[in-house]
Parts: sequence; C-alpha cells; structure tokens
Amino acid sequence: MLDAIFNTALIAPLEIAKWLFVLFFVASTIGVIVGVYWEGEKFDKTKQHRGWKLLLRSLAAETAFGVLIFLSDGWIAEIQRAEIERQNFEIVVLRKNSLPRSIDIQAFTKKLEGAQPAKVEILYVPDCNDCWWLSSWLADALNNAHWSAGKPTPVAPQDRNWVRAVHSLYAQSWGITVVVNSPDKITADPKLPFGALNWALTHELGGNFGIQGAIDVSMPDDLIRIVVAPKA
Repeated sequence: MLDAIFNTALIAPLEIAKWLFVLFFVASTIGVIVGVYWEGEKFDKTKQHRGWKLLLRSLAAETAFGVLIFLSDGWIAEIQRAEIERQNFEIVVLRKNSLPRSIDIQAFTKKLEGAQPAKVEILYVPDCNDCWWLSSWLADALNNAHWSAGKPTPVAPQDRNWVRAVHSLYAQSWGITVVVNSPDKITADPKLPFGALNWALTHELGGNFGIQGAIDVSMPDDLIRIVVAPKA
C-alpha cells in the first residue's frame, strides 16, 4: 500500500494537479478582489449582494485550493525523500557487497568463547578474489579459540567446473556453507559447535553473504566442514 502511495510514477501527475490547483487558487484570488470591489457603495444592492456571494465563494475556494497545493506539494516531497532514501540504501548495499568479505579475528574468537570446540576443515574456491583471505582469517580465529582448524584447502574443480566440485561437498555455490554429518547437529545453541560457528559467522559477516547449513552423512562424526564460495 505504502509503495503505491510513494511511487515515483505519481510525481508527474501530482505536479500537473498542483499547477492546476495554483491556477484555480489565482482565479479564486481574483474572485475575492472582484467580490470586494462589487461590494463597494457605488454599486446597487443587487450588485453588492452578488459581490458578497462571490467573495464568500472565492474565499472558500481560495482556502480549499491553498490546502490542496500544500498537500500535493508535501506528497511530492515525501515521494522524493523516500526515493532518495531508497537510492542511498542501495548505494550502501552495493558498496558493502563490492568490498572483500572480512572478519574481525579477535571479535570472531570472542564469540566462540564458552562453546564446545570442534575439528574444522576449511575449503575455498580459488577462482574468487576474497575466498582465500576469508578462509585464512577464519582458520586463525578458530585456532585462537582453541578449535582445531588446519590450513585452508582450495576446492579442486571437476572437469574445470568448480561449481560441480562445491556441490559435491554438499555446499552452495555462493556464500559460506557449514556442513555437518547429521541434522541433529544443526542447532542455534551457541554452546554447541554448529550453533556457535553459525552465530559468529552471521554476526561478523551479516546476512547478505549467504551463510547456510548443510548435511553430508559421509563425514566423520567429529568434523565440521566450512566451504567458502564467491559472494552472490
């Protein structure tokens, strides 16, 4: 409903309506002047009565069109303000998404405090401008939190196709996937490995970078796999 009210397509018809109201306002003002003039003593009673009625009607019309001008002008200003806010938001999102992904290693490590440590393997897509850096920072943060994270490993493409290779790891082809071997381990509990890791990733990277859980029943029971793929 609000989107329809503040649609930029309304600006042109509102501008036309506003200038029509301005013309009617000017005409009403002329009516007021004529009405006052006709009420003069040099005119007969009939003319003065017509002048009085014209004055009242013109004053009412002048007030009404003045209000309509004010409302239409305010409506246009609100649409323009909403459009500026929308464009500014899109610029912020574009700038954020254009920057390489990164984490604050100390903050990430602190978010894992109190959680049950786990063994983690980190794989990344090599054909990606920030996957290796992000994988390395994740490994550092996990090791600082006394988890066991080895050196990040590049995903070997299958037939020169890394998307197929990533899917074979039960991961999505964009963003970050946290893979475990059982659906019972996918939890929001920050004391358990998956919950703590997912919470830390979400808070450090935000929701725009595609953080997702997945299951690979062939994985060892004590292992968590993190697959870092390109941004969407």
